[in-house]
Amino acid sequence: MIPLSQMQVGELISTIRDAVFILGVPYLGWRARAWVQPGIDFFKRANKFFELGETHMQKVEAGMQVLLNNHLSHIQSDLGHISGREPRESIYAQDLHVDEPTETTEV
Repeated sequence: MIPLSQMQVGELISTIRDAVFILGVPYLGWRARAWVQPGIDFFKRANKFFELGETHMQKVEAGMQVLLNNHLSHIQSDLGHISGREPRESIYAQDLHVDEPTETTEV
């Protein structure tokens, strides 16, 4: 126990000042956390938003690969059949096409 009857005014004020400092620092820290927490939450939500956007784009790209590699060739051939026209070669197939030499008749 603190002997209050033997303390002088200066010691009493010093003890009160120390107690206020010791209790005030955690209190102010807790209050500062309440001021900063909305900013922290905002950045957490923004981070989650961009992660969800990245996941979405990966799914869309995978779906487009399936569409381009599998379904697009079937759609082109079906449209050619429906319209009564021969399906044209794709641009990529034309680039890979090598001209074969034509037969010439020797005289």
